[in-house]
Amino acid sequence: MSTVAQIVDYYVGLLIIQYHNKPKAMATISLLVNEFLCNAILLDILNGYDIETAVGVQLDVIGKYVGVDRFFKDVDLIDLFAIPAYLDSPTSPPQYGFETYATFATDNDLNGTLTYEKIISSNNLLIDEFYRQIIKLKILQNTINHSDAAIDAAMFAFFGGDVRPEEMFNMHMAYFVTANETSLIRAVLAKNLLLKPMAVGAVVVKDVEGLMFGFADYAGFESPYAYGFSTYANYASLPGQVLSYSQISAI
Repeated sequence: MSTVAQIVDYYVGLLIIQYHNKPKAMATISLLVNEFLCNAILLDILNGYDIETAVGVQLDVIGKYVGVDRFFKDVDLIDLFAIPAYLDSPTSPPQYGFETYATFATDNDLNGTLTYEKIISSNNLLIDEFYRQIIKLKILQNTINHSDAAIDAAMFAFFGGDVRPEEMFNMHMAYFVTANETSLIRAVLAKNLLLKPMAVGAVVVKDVEGLMFGFADYAGFESPYAYGFSTYANYASLPGQVLSYSQISAI
């Protein structure tokens, strides 16, 4: 309301000299301006859809314009009924096929069935705090120049070191998820919101608990996150984990 009063005073002050300080003229202009402003409804609408302060339905409306909602798919593949190929067995996480009479009561073949509720449900509804970040990331995806420097800076601003982009120098890049998968990170992965340049392939490597097995190139580049083969002198102390296929997914 203080803003409305300032606007009214501004227009009242524009009265030409013969009407200046005339009570009726000032009241007329004040009334007209107040009616036009409608008690600052327009300002309330403007402020109500500020990405930094919007909540609830206001965020939902912004999300519609940006092109992202607050629901996300989250498929639980544990205990999933499937018929894996012989070369894929054992699967991780476990997947089971048809049961037999001889084993149905003696083993752990639970034969879970994938249902609609496991794919999308109200449980996968992002709270305002996370949904605001999702909207900001979608806006950024629509506007960033997608250079290495811009992507690195943006990802660090959003996730710190929990989600780390790495250039692979062969028209591919990798994202390493080094933190526990929060609802925000799961939604970002499900909605494919990680940044990458056009025509560049990308993979996501999850469950990275520490340093990984890797190679340095001939020029001497050494990643602070990877170690190669150990030597006789350091084989017992060299850190690193071996990545498994189930940790890697294309985006």
